[in-house]
Amino acid sequence: MAKKDSKTSLKLSVGLKNLFYSREGYKKKYKLFGLPIMTKDRIDGKKVSNILGVKISKRFAPKNQRELDIIRNSELFDAEWYYRYYKNSLPHDMSLEQHYFEAGKKGFVNPGPLFNSKEYLMISPDVKEHGMNPLIHYENWGWKEKRNISFADMRKVVFPEGTISIEKDLFSRVSFEKRKVTVLASYQGNGIIADHVLYLLKGLKEISDYVVFVSDNPIFEEEVEKIKPYCNHCVFSRHEEYDFGSYKRGYQYLIENNILQKDDDLIFVNDSCYGPVYPFSEVIEDYNKKDCDFYGLSMGLYPREYIQSFFYIFKSKVYNSEKFKYFINSVKKEFSSGHVIYRYEMRFTSELKKEGFSYGTLVNRKEFILNTTAHSIMPTKWTLTLLKKFRYPFVKVKVLQGSSVESPEKILEYVKYENNELYNLIKPDIEKRLASIKRRDRKVISKYTLVKNYKEKEQQIREKVARGEKIKVVFLANMLSMFPAESLMQKMLKDDIFDVNLYVIPDVRFGDDQMVRLLEETYNGLKEKYDFVEKAIRYDDENQVTWVENVISGADVVCYPSPYDVSFSLYNPYYAIQQGILSFHINYGFFRSKYDRYIYQTDNYNNFWKVFLETESNFEEYKKYGQCDGVNAVITGYSKMDNLVSLFENRKENERKKLIIAPHHSVDGGANRVLALSNFERLSNLFLELPKKYPQIDFVFRPHPVLFTILSKKNHWGEDRVKVYLDELLSNKNVIYSTEGNYLDVFAQSDGIIQDCGSFLVEYFYTKQPQCYILKNKKDIEDKFSDLGKKCLENCYVSYTEKDIIKFIEDIIIAGNDPKKEARITFAENEIMINYPNVNDKIVEEIKKELAGVK
Repeated sequence: MAKKDSKTSLKLSVGLKNLFYSREGYKKKYKLFGLPIMTKDRIDGKKVSNILGVKISKRFAPKNQRELDIIRNSELFDAEWYYRYYKNSLPHDMSLEQHYFEAGKKGFVNPGPLFNSKEYLMISPDVKEHGMNPLIHYENWGWKEKRNISFADMRKVVFPEGTISIEKDLFSRVSFEKRKVTVLASYQGNGIIADHVLYLLKGLKEISDYVVFVSDNPIFEEEVEKIKPYCNHCVFSRHEEYDFGSYKRGYQYLIENNILQKDDDLIFVNDSCYGPVYPFSEVIEDYNKKDCDFYGLSMGLYPREYIQSFFYIFKSKVYNSEKFKYFINSVKKEFSSGHVIYRYEMRFTSELKKEGFSYGTLVNRKEFILNTTAHSIMPTKWTLTLLKKFRYPFVKVKVLQGSSVESPEKILEYVKYENNELYNLIKPDIEKRLASIKRRDRKVISKYTLVKNYKEKEQQIREKVARGEKIKVVFLANMLSMFPAESLMQKMLKDDIFDVNLYVIPDVRFGDDQMVRLLEETYNGLKEKYDFVEKAIRYDDENQVTWVENVISGADVVCYPSPYDVSFSLYNPYYAIQQGILSFHINYGFFRSKYDRYIYQTDNYNNFWKVFLETESNFEEYKKYGQCDGVNAVITGYSKMDNLVSLFENRKENERKKLIIAPHHSVDGGANRVLALSNFERLSNLFLELPKKYPQIDFVFRPHPVLFTILSKKNHWGEDRVKVYLDELLSNKNVIYSTEGNYLDVFAQSDGIIQDCGSFLVEYFYTKQPQCYILKNKKDIEDKFSDLGKKCLENCYVSYTEKDIIKFIEDIIIAGNDPKKEARITFAENEIMINYPNVNDKIVEEIKKELAGVK
């Protein structure tokens, strides 16, 4: 009774409020007993008030006006294109720039056909971590730093003709006085060693007994003569592992040749800086005073404290430790320089710190903050302050290219005052760099630009097949319950034309702990059936990811398990496209909702070489809402269900009724607020009561695999409450808790289902058994479901209340009164079960037709 009274009170208060005030977006209405006396709105950059018919307007400037101006004025922002592609999701009260400012931060939308927000964030993970809008970062700093705007914009480096790889001993170690051995990591794209790099080498030689020069490029042979006075050993060879790859090679050479002595300090330096402005001897003096195990010049602060990697000093106990050796030796080729920063630079300090090693820096953090006008997580953006207050020995090259809080001109002027010789080396080099920083010709980011690439790859594969070689197909899986292509893979394993590979990739959406748990669970489940399955990830004893392997390299075709960005960039369709790999996708769920239209709009979906769709209805939706007019779609039917036919052949009649309860994960505030199907929180107590109320029924509790992951978070139920709930549920002898990846056997043995899931709504029609679909209200049918989804609901028993669910169990499941049975079966056979159970034959036929000329 109390609950009813509170609901009545709430309705009354809302009703009274509506007499005086209402709001829709920016539009507010102030009323007197229901009659509007004043309205306020925002229209075309103005605040507009209408008071009893008198209009008053005033321009307003959003707090982020400067950022909006940058977007609006960018040559990469195409307002006409933006409206055409995203008009279905644009709020009426928000400008195009404002919409992109917000949605672009997570890469959901592109500002135009030339700039790919998602790919920019993948290439530059530092931008993503800071929550910056990618286009704003590019306009402020990215273009000056020559950052790529998309994978299509990434050019393969071509070194000048005549450059060669060289490794050479120049001089043996003759001095042991300084007790310092240095590895200088370098990159000389033109094959010529710049004068400022020679100046850096000279400065390092003054503090070192032995110098190894490792450059990530081939070199003109005569250039080696330049470094002989300052260098003991040199390596010029392309490895594409950036500065850490050069550190690794230099360190390995020193260890293998016993160059390092017991009391030596090891120095790592890279040439991303001009210097030394002041003698390195001052740095060594400060290092000796700090009495620490390893040392650097300054600390970055985000997402954790770390010594910036262009200068390190390590004591012997550090570089001889197993942790140091493991970390350095694990360095490998990464996707971009941004990934090197996050994989190695930002972890190196914390990994050594966990081993108990102490560290220090030239720049005192507290003192630095006192001398800057604003908090900075990247000290080198305040280089003028560093030079003046701390006698910092370096000026980062990109700082003089404009990536700085302080004026590059003033920084250069101060260097001239302090070190005129270095200034005369910097000036011509930086002028040359600035002259070369131009906005390059860019490829339009569109499905249509990829058709030519796809055709070329198709022809290459046909030629390969003609030579008697197999088509290498890689299947990726990130979750047992989201591996829709398993039955297709089984079909391909029986066909000699395919070389089938299976890898489990990490799902990064739910945090590191869940990522490792899901990966192991998925791998172990698949290993029981497929001994050739492998993991695409490596992690250490503490379940920290150390590196991810590029397992799609060398593939002809890759099958993706999800249209979402669930994993690392190596396992994104964009990456496959740039590697000349054909990508295809089978929907992990049967599309039936308006939310699926968002998936149809995504770049991922439109960039697949092929997508295999379930029905003509789904194809029409894709043509309407996708970006590429459905040119990559083939109607084949829903392949996931092919294996169901054999399970039905082996089905035994149940002595007791078996009823599935399948709650969705989209609880209030959960992972998918747009879909918002889940009724679990309001019905969780009922699900506990049903097994007790109907002991003659066996209940199969089959939650969405991430439901309890989401509920375990503190802002929902929390881990303790989840545990208590599951313990109570499973205390009933007639409850089976189903968590296995393959649920088709559960479908085949069941007599009905109670659910509010997405794909299950359509998939369960293959069983032809009755289902009770739970909704919050009738409005949800119109708001959330496509035409196909609405037809499905017409052939279900829809429930809104606990009473509706009880009625379904007693009338349809127990009593067997099923008035919708005939219509349900006809609908399933004619509109859902297209090509069942031979869908995978159709897909294989399509792939072989395109890639092997088999008709």
